Amino acid sequence: MTTIAKTSVFSIFFAALAITRVQAQTGTTIDQTSVADSLRNEGMTKAAIMNPLLRQITMSGDYISKSKFHTDVNGKQVLEGKMEQYRTASLFNIPVVRWNKNTVGLSVLTLQQIAHFSEVNNATTSLNKEQLNYNKLTVGVTASFSRIDSLFGVPVYYTAAVTGTSSDVQSVKKMSYLAGAVFTLKQTRNTRVSLGGMLNIDPSLNIPFLPVIGYWHQFNNGLEIDINLPSRLALKQPLARRLWLSAGTNITGNISFFNDQTYVGIPNNVNYSSMELKTGLGLEYLISKKIMIGINGGIFSNLKSRAFDKDKKATDYFMESRFGAVPYANLTVSVLPFL
Repeated sequence: MTTIAKTSVFSIFFAALAITRVQAQTGTTIDQTSVADSLRNEGMTKAAIMNPLLRQITMSGDYISKSKFHTDVNGKQVLEGKMEQYRTASLFNIPVVRWNKNTVGLSVLTLQQIAHFSEVNNATTSLNKEQLNYNKLTVGVTASFSRIDSLFGVPVYYTAAVTGTSSDVQSVKKMSYLAGAVFTLKQTRNTRVSLGGMLNIDPSLNIPFLPVIGYWHQFNNGLEIDINLPSRLALKQPLARRLWLSAGTNITGNISFFNDQTYVGIPNNVNYSSMELKTGLGLEYLISKKIMIGINGGIFSNLKSRAFDKDKKATDYFMESRFGAVPYANLTVSVLPFL
């Protein structure tokens, strides 16, 4: 799953986990209050402080330091060198309309990726580092419908979504569709356990079903642990009334589109996808009632990077790159829920 799709999808599902957490902490139930009320109350703001995916607006910048890489094409190594990256991203989560227990939402994510190559050695003289350097924009738009209800007395959150991904505003390069449910198995004022699954119809995926597991607990000293599998594990400790220290790891994916290629033996239209792991420490400060600023850094690991024809699955790739783990730094400004 790509960053574009994954971020929107997990925002939807982890909103469900946050709502059940709000209900547990405030003592309300699904029958006592509407989803709109839950999303607007103080508990939802606190949940968004803990989980960045729940924030209304997020803008961030990443610097990923130079990493050694090796690239194989059709099983043969053809390229090696170093690559450094600069990324900027923005995410807007917009609740379009709410009624009773239902919500229609819209999420827009943009990702700008700039890559610079150096110390390049290749098995062909047709490539140089200037040709390898790239600056790519990816845009994803997700429309979603969600409903919070109960089944056999167990709180459940249903959702369905459609995501379109592109590198420009003229055409959609990729479509994916999602449906799923999350059940709250246990909730108290300090603990929440949730379990669910989602069916993701994506042309490039071989396994369309993904389980979703959530665990949150707040200790007496204020330390919170938040586990949202398969994407996130985080610890957050308040240092002051408006200052938090966090530690954790996140798995994300991202995709870029390369069109009208002219290299011999490479398809004209290529999708380049990767799976990435960030592990590190961060500080966040609430500079006003609804605006947070954060800095974090740690180790960036590229777990898998592959290129494949846009009409084929990701497992049917013709190019694979391997990268070393390197330091990264991030600056983020975000807006807590206000709509």
